[in-house]
Amino acid sequence: MTAPSTIPGYDLRPLGEGDTEAVRDLFLDVHRAEGPEEEPELGPAEWILGAPDLDRASDTLVAVDADGAVAGLIASWAQVTDSGSRSFLISETAPGRPPHLARGLLDWGIARACTQLSGGAPGTEAVIRIVVEEHRSAKRDLVEAEGFRPARVFARMACPLVPPPAPPGRPPAGITVVPWDNDHDLMARHIVNDAFARHWGSLPLTQEHWRHRYLDDETFRRDLSFVAVDENTPIGLVLSEVEDGAAELYVGRLAILPDHQRRGVGAHLLRLALQAGADAGLRRAALHVDASDSQTALSLYERHGFTVANRSIHYTIPGR
Repeated sequence: MTAPSTIPGYDLRPLGEGDTEAVRDLFLDVHRAEGPEEEPELGPAEWILGAPDLDRASDTLVAVDADGAVAGLIASWAQVTDSGSRSFLISETAPGRPPHLARGLLDWGIARACTQLSGGAPGTEAVIRIVVEEHRSAKRDLVEAEGFRPARVFARMACPLVPPPAPPGRPPAGITVVPWDNDHDLMARHIVNDAFARHWGSLPLTQEHWRHRYLDDETFRRDLSFVAVDENTPIGLVLSEVEDGAAELYVGRLAILPDHQRRGVGAHLLRLALQAGADAGLRRAALHVDASDSQTALSLYERHGFTVANRSIHYTIPGR
């Protein structure tokens, strides 16, 4: 696919440093027009748009109308590895804009993603992914018309922390749980990569990505995170996040090494995080889970009071 060089009625340029507020307002406007009552989830988009290896000059495009307002955005962030490659598209168009704007931006993003993924190892999978909330039927129609097909459904689950949850109890036999400290920062990446190695669409996080997404993110709360240890070897973790001024504990990662799964370690770590969040005065907890085939994970969270708040569809097309 050839990237469109023009979109009638709009000036096109890369995302600039001065666009932060305008882009945030764009996402909020879309949510107010189409979203459910709960607060919009801006974290994933903000993380990708701030990724250290996203080249804004070549990987982003902003559409500006005649009045100078940001009317739409597309970005393509790619991971190219020896085991496979993928590109995530972040695409949004202001409410009320003509359909050709959204189509033109998406065409540009697909073309850019194909270029990024062309450098992947021969014989490995390369996919382009875009996430659309289940209730956004118009955007789903758009991406499906461009050839994307639904590959996975992810659910956002939430549970109250008021009244406080039941005490976490003792850890499983042979397991010690310790508070997260700075010594765990880099080791934790290996646990996450190994724990999710066989999960759908998973690629290993580099140290740079791990640091950007978690360690250097102001939402990461070491005081609400824990590490499980078996004979002095870390084998699992729960990583908690809290947005500034928010009353919600977000379980960003719950990861157990494959050889130590199904021992109750994950359930115990989850209970500890929920208890810590309640003790810190937070009023609810939330997380995301692959709802397509993760019945074990869904059951675990449901047993701890989580219910599905909303769903998002992960669409994919081949990247080369």
